[in-house]
Amino acid sequence: MTVKLKIKHLVLYILVPLLVLSAAAIWAPGAVQRYRAAQEPEAVHSRMLDEIQAASGQARLKLIGSEIVQNGEYDPYRFNVYAGSSMTQSSSEDESLLTPQERLPLLEQYVREASPDSGLGRAAEQLAYEYDALGRSGDADAMLAEAERRMSEYSYERRSLALTRAERALAAGDAAAAEELLDPPGRPHEADRSEPELLGRQSWVRARLLFVRGQPEAALAEAQRGLKEYNELERKAMGLAQPEEESGAETAESEEESFGQRFNALTANQLDALAGALRTAIGRGGDLAPASLSGTLKRSDGTPVARAGIFLRSAREVNHSEWESEPYHVVTDDEGRFEIRNLVPGAYQIQLGFGYGQVDGWSWPVESDDWLQFAGGGDQERDITLQPLIQLKSPVNDQQLTDDSIEFSWEAVKGAAYYTLTGTIPSSDGGGSSSITIREHISGSRITLSAEDLYSIQNILFFSGSGEDWETADTSSLLGFLNPQARFSWSVQAYDKTGNRISQSNGYRLNPGSMGNLPFFYMKQRQLSEADRLVLDGKLVKALEAYRARVEADPQDVEALRMQLRLTQAESSPSDTPFPSRENIALLERLMELSPSSNTASQLADYFYEQADWKEYDRYYGIYLDSAPDDSEAYALAKHASSLLYRGDPGGAHSEFAAAMAKDDSHRFIGAYLLAELAADRALASVRELAQRYPDLDTPTDSDRWRRMLDAMDKERSAEPAAFDKSLRKALDLYLAARAKDPRSGASSQKSGFASIDAFLLAAGEVR
Repeated sequence: MTVKLKIKHLVLYILVPLLVLSAAAIWAPGAVQRYRAAQEPEAVHSRMLDEIQAASGQARLKLIGSEIVQNGEYDPYRFNVYAGSSMTQSSSEDESLLTPQERLPLLEQYVREASPDSGLGRAAEQLAYEYDALGRSGDADAMLAEAERRMSEYSYERRSLALTRAERALAAGDAAAAEELLDPPGRPHEADRSEPELLGRQSWVRARLLFVRGQPEAALAEAQRGLKEYNELERKAMGLAQPEEESGAETAESEEESFGQRFNALTANQLDALAGALRTAIGRGGDLAPASLSGTLKRSDGTPVARAGIFLRSAREVNHSEWESEPYHVVTDDEGRFEIRNLVPGAYQIQLGFGYGQVDGWSWPVESDDWLQFAGGGDQERDITLQPLIQLKSPVNDQQLTDDSIEFSWEAVKGAAYYTLTGTIPSSDGGGSSSITIREHISGSRITLSAEDLYSIQNILFFSGSGEDWETADTSSLLGFLNPQARFSWSVQAYDKTGNRISQSNGYRLNPGSMGNLPFFYMKQRQLSEADRLVLDGKLVKALEAYRARVEADPQDVEALRMQLRLTQAESSPSDTPFPSRENIALLERLMELSPSSNTASQLADYFYEQADWKEYDRYYGIYLDSAPDDSEAYALAKHASSLLYRGDPGGAHSEFAAAMAKDDSHRFIGAYLLAELAADRALASVRELAQRYPDLDTPTDSDRWRRMLDAMDKERSAEPAAFDKSLRKALDLYLAARAKDPRSGASSQKSGFASIDAFLLAAGEVR
């Protein structure tokens, strides 16, 4: 998975063993072995196929059932690699031992001839997946219907397969067929209450059907009812108490949503996701007609990528690692085509599912936080193109660098206007890594840096355990590129002149033909000092004392100064002490004199911003702009916009916030932007339009909260417009005056007389 940063410079993380993906090329020996095994059919497949072909009658069907149908390696919509703009992860699942061409006739025989036990439904769904991948959805529907007819009339398996058929009919746009399959004549309207999974699935399909038929409020009520009933049955089965009814509707609703998530219940997650999407869409108003997405998935050479998964994930689900609960998923056909219908209007990200062989040597150079906004009734087309991995030249293949001058070079990419160079630093135990930008806006396919350039880069800081003790800081992340024992890696990303990422070197390299040069290197320009060894041994208190002693003996010792700063930052980070401390600032100022960098200037600007020392803030922010790449990041722009607002320049704040919104698709700072617009006496209607245009996708469980707060303000204003406007102006003036003196201060304790104003300012004060 990838990590989403919430603050800019120093981030605390728990080391997660499965965090193996980085911005560097992914080279996983286990994945390589599995991939190579899949490329040797004679060695892997022959025994299974020989046994099946030699058998006949029930013996043959039994072998198909055990080796193919029930084999855990073969599960539709489960992939080895999931790739998206917010998260990429590799699965430990092996690829299926048989090819699709080998599976298809065996599954067809099994569905037609095997006894109607629990394996028949699984086989039918697997076969439908194979047909879909060939563009034969009609054959898939027919085979599912045939399998259903062969099952016992009221069996769990038959009802489950009927629901699968209803979901498919709904996805194909046939609402009438979906309704008939959901509630057929002569069949009980509800599943037996001893079967909560079926009950929940029925509610899920029924809610989606209501939405498609233009009844979004009824659809929401059905999803909420189904989630509550499902959770009640699960609580009863687990022997758990039911939630208190008097806890309040909002609290009870939150409890219902979180219960299934805590137990990782697939059906609960599906109902929760649908209810959340419907609530947000209904709250925004406007056209609520279903939307759709279609397109193709191909490689840059025009080859279609068949049998890949296409998932659409809403802001509420984009960062979780379970894909089975996705309501919107399809498999690409043999031409790489896909279509997803009946979308609830809102914001979604595309995420892809691949087998190892499909992405070997290729990548999807998607931007981070790449959101698609679907309006009611809107149909979007999105063609996705995989690009070959950029081949790296130097440093590669565990090269040991000893010269002060380091040349990073790679193959040029056609159409690239510039590149970004990224480095990856491993954790001490090898179970994690962190990626950090080394240089941006590199005009050519090579750049020469000094060892000092890399030494000065401040790494993301990991903590193990609870993170409450600064001595649990990961030692390798503290030393960063100063560690001559660490095995570093690097990658490059190519961008066109409009700033769109068009290719990258990080991806999967699994066989000799695509492996190329591996991006690993060692920094051997220096040896470990005694203080460094204390760091690696985890003796951070003694290490800090040693670095302090070195700085006192030689104030020009940049290495010791840098490590003293990193350790004092680690020491203060787990506490509630405002970051950075005064000691850290003194160290930063001295480091700025001896080894100036945009990162150091930015940290100093942040500190003086927090202190409301606007003269020093402007000084260091100016240095940051002069030394930073051509484009300032959204974080710096939004913070500067806030400083202008607090100092009485709402016009300047407006332009800086607008620029920040254009750079940050998550719209993390929209609350501050809305505050600036209100301070500039913009009409509530126009401010609300901004809130609707820029949903707060950094808060995915409540992305529409700013629009709702403005609706509440508009409602209160309608009763007493003059009094409301006067109170709003007074509350804003008090708020901005307090922030000009202390940007960390919250909303005034003095109430405005209007609850909606107080709620808005309280929320705005929490935007960071």
